[in-house]
Formats: sequence, structure tokens, C-alpha cells
Amino acid sequence: MKKHETKLCSLLPDQWGMVVKCIDNGRNIAKRLRDLGVCEGDSIKCVMKSPLGDPSAYLIKGSVIALRREDAAGISVYIGGDGDE
Repeated sequence: MKKHETKLCSLLPDQWGMVVKCIDNGRNIAKRLRDLGVCEGDSIKCVMKSPLGDPSAYLIKGSVIALRREDAAGISVYIGGDGDE
């Protein structure tokens, strides 16, 4: 399966992606995400979405973080392959 780029908020539960870039949305979210461990080239997994889809929980570097949809939309990820990038 070919890899393609999408937004982190598009990942489904149990789906993995590789962080491509974090776009700052004017609230310094890119720096805050880096402080939480969301860095380019790292694998990230959607572990849970709330019933209404906001927020969602993501596993990165052994920690689970919750992100609002608007913040997760600023993170581009590659998905595809066997899901274990």
C-alpha cells in the first residue's frame, strides 16, 4: 500500500502515522506539541476518539496525549504500509 499524507485528526482508532510537520495555528501550538514529544519523523497512533470526535487520544513515545480536533488538524502525518512506520 502506498503512503499518503493526511491530517492527524483523520486517523482512526488503532491507526498509526508518521509525523511530517506541525503547523502553528497562531496559538504557539507547534512549540507546545514539540514539548509534549510530537516531533517530525516520530510514529503516532490514534488510540481513542471521544463519542463526538473531539478530543482524541494519541500515543506517542509511550505517552498518551489528548488533542482537540483543531490542534490535531495542524499536524500532517504519512499513513499507509502496514501501519507500523
